[in-house]
Amino acid sequence: MENFEIQIADQDDLDAVLSIKKEAHSLYVENRPDIYRHSEVMYTESFIQGYFDHHDKMVIIAKNEKEVAAYFLVQVIDVELPMM
Repeated sequence: MENFEIQIADQDDLDAVLSIKKEAHSLYVENRPDIYRHSEVMYTESFIQGYFDHHDKMVIIAKNEKEVAAYFLVQVIDVELPMM
């Protein structure tokens, strides 16, 4: 089993993130053409850039020695609950 390092992505990882998204989306299109359609645009520039430019949003990646294997888009929110 390979070891992966979990880290916050930086701009240098963006191409790998978009490559994973494009590969996954093509599988969605292939398996559910009734829901998904082919598109060259995976995320708008402003949407994905927001995850690199804000302190409350980030892209988390799982990386081995060779490549980025997975990613997660994370947005941290502050929630006030009555019981806390």
